[in-house]
Formats: sequence, C-alpha cells, structure tokens
Amino acid sequence: MPMYRFTTDLAALAPAGPEQQALFGALADRPAEVDRFLGVLTGTVPIDSFLGPRNLLRLLGVRGMAAVALGRRRSRRRRLDRPAAPQLALAPGQDQP
Repeated sequence: MPMYRFTTDLAALAPAGPEQQALFGALADRPAEVDRFLGVLTGTVPIDSFLGPRNLLRLLGVRGMAAVALGRRRSRRRRLDRPAAPQLALAPGQDQP
C-alpha cells in the first residue's frame, strides 16, 4: 500500500509538500541516490527501505528531519484552522455532483 499512496501523491500534481521538498533537495547532488529513487519508482528498490526512517535520516540529516516534522506540524495546523467548505444544497431529486 505505501507504493500506491506514493504514486497517487505524485500523480496528483499538487505542489510538493515539505517532505517531498526535503527529499528532492537531498537527492539533487547525489546521483547514486537519484538512481535508488528511480529504482523505487520502477519497483527494483523496496519503497519501505528507501523511505524508511533510517535511510531518510541518512539522506536528510537531523536538521532535515526536524524541518520535515516542523513542516508537517505547520501544514496540519493550517488545515485545522481552515474553515470547512460550505455544503451545496441540492434541489429535491438532484444527484450528488
């Protein structure tokens, strides 16, 4: 299931979150790690080992991991502070959009 979620996140074409920004920044100057990342996409490198905490710590370092954790916390806080979207009232007999 992790590969499915990873693929759908990439396919969404949404702006990169703090985790993706940190990972891609860490990969920028490391061709061997880019090869491993592409191996994840092709299925030759297990996603659990590449995106596991030990490997992420090796790639990002302590500061990078702290920045990711802080970014997650901030984005979660923004989502919780955002008011809920208003629900559309449907006319009787009208289907859900």
